[in-house]
Amino acid sequence: FVMGARTQKLCRYTKNTIPVIIDFWLKENELELFYQNFKNCKLVLITSAEVYQYLLDHNCPLNIAHWPLSLPDYHKLSLDTVFNKKWDLALLGRTNPYFLNFLEKYCEKYPDFEYVLGSNNIDNRFFYTNTGKQVGHANGREAYLEMLRSTKISFYTTPGLDLAKTETDFFNQVTPRFLELIAGGCLVMAHYPKNADTEYYELNTLCTDIDSYEEFEKQLNTYREQKEVPIAKYTEYLNKHYTSERINLLVEILEYNQIKI
Repeated sequence: FVMGARTQKLCRYTKNTIPVIIDFWLKENELELFYQNFKNCKLVLITSAEVYQYLLDHNCPLNIAHWPLSLPDYHKLSLDTVFNKKWDLALLGRTNPYFLNFLEKYCEKYPDFEYVLGSNNIDNRFFYTNTGKQVGHANGREAYLEMLRSTKISFYTTPGLDLAKTETDFFNQVTPRFLELIAGGCLVMAHYPKNADTEYYELNTLCTDIDSYEEFEKQLNTYREQKEVPIAKYTEYLNKHYTSERINLLVEILEYNQIKI
C-alpha cells in the first residue's frame, strides 16, 4: 500500500510488487517521474476512480486498474441494526470551514441548537457540546465510532473542496470516512463535485451537494426532524463496499492480468 504517490524512487517497486496507490496529489509535470518510479511493476492498483481516469486521459504507460477503497466487514450493517441517536450533529475530526461558516450562521438563527465537537487539546481528548458540556472521551478509534453511532447528522466533504487541506490540489476522491458515516447510521450533509469517484460511490443517491447556506439550513432542519435511519437503503448500499467484496474484485483483476496468486 502506497499511502501517498511520490516521485522519489524506491527499490521495493519491482516486478514482484503490486503497489496500491491511495492518496494521489501529483501535478501533470510530475507524472513522468511517477511513471518511472513504477515502471517495473506488472500492475499498479489505483484506489480513486477519478485518478484512474486522469491517468488514462494522460496516456499512462503503466498497467493500471481501479481497485477502490472499502469498509472492513466488521462494520457490517443488517436490517435489524438499531442506533441510539443521542445527538443531532457531531463534528468529528477536521471539519471543512465551508460547513463551519454555515453552522455558525445557523446557530445565530437557532441559538438553542446543540451539537457535539471534539477538543483540540492532545492531552484532554473529550467530546463537548457547543455549550461546554462534556459528553464523553475521544480517546481511540472506538470512541470515534461510538460517537458516530450516537449522532444523527454529520458533515462530509471530498478532499479537493476541503478549505482546510491545501495539499489536495484538485482531486476529489471519496474517502472511507464517507462509508464510516453510513455504517454509523448518520444522515450525511455533503459538499462534493460530480466526477468519476463520486459517481462510482453513488453519492447522489445518499446525499445532495450542498452549495448554499439556504440549502444547508433547509437540509439540516429536515434531518433534525427525521426520526428513522434509512437502514434498508444503507444496508443495501454498503453491501457493495465491504472489503470482502473488494477481495473478489482483486482476484478478478489478477486473473485478467494473468497474475498467479
